[in-house]
Amino acid sequence: MKKVAIFDFDGTLYSIETFTFLIQQLKKQKGYRLKYREFNIRFFFPYLAFKLGFMKKSRMRNDALKLFVSLFRNMNEQKIYEFFRVAYKDLKVHVNDAVFREFQLLKEQGYINILVSGAVMPLLHFVKNDIPFDYVVGTEIPMKNGMYDSQQEFLYVQGAVKVEKLQEIISKYESIDWGSSVAFADSLSDLPVLETVAKPTCVKPEPELRDIALARGWRIL
Repeated sequence: MKKVAIFDFDGTLYSIETFTFLIQQLKKQKGYRLKYREFNIRFFFPYLAFKLGFMKKSRMRNDALKLFVSLFRNMNEQKIYEFFRVAYKDLKVHVNDAVFREFQLLKEQGYINILVSGAVMPLLHFVKNDIPFDYVVGTEIPMKNGMYDSQQEFLYVQGAVKVEKLQEIISKYESIDWGSSVAFADSLSDLPVLETVAKPTCVKPEPELRDIALARGWRIL
């Protein structure tokens, strides 16, 4: 039977909030300053609604990522990937060494290693080139004929959607040893993923997730 090791991205494999990091990349990278300003202007009211309690965090994060992705309108796939290639050069120094060591150990033990994230796939493409995950699940940037396509449905991979995507991968195998399978995450929104395995690990968890981990006797890293 195969054993699975599932890794979250933000705050787990990497110690920073990568969405905030990517917004700063708009400010840093040449040719994206106007898009940085556009994002801040258009996101002001959704963020205000969240801070005032009129919008759930999950909805706010969905709207933020959808807005960020829309900034790549009129760009071809090559230019989009170049933005994330440059961004990843700055991101890779923020890898969580403790989690990366866990990944290496589990890889040596023959686990199927899966990275599951709400981050966009062009960024995760460069992560996988550097860290040999067996599978990577993330949010797709809608493309058509090599260009960003705003007409396609945007699906943010978070919460229960992550579990659905995981099940699509796992269904390729005849049987999984869930009793020996592990998962690593830091956020309460990742609770559905953590609950799929017998051995969840909470990595510097949010207060709500820490309370759950302590109550259930889960490992905290």
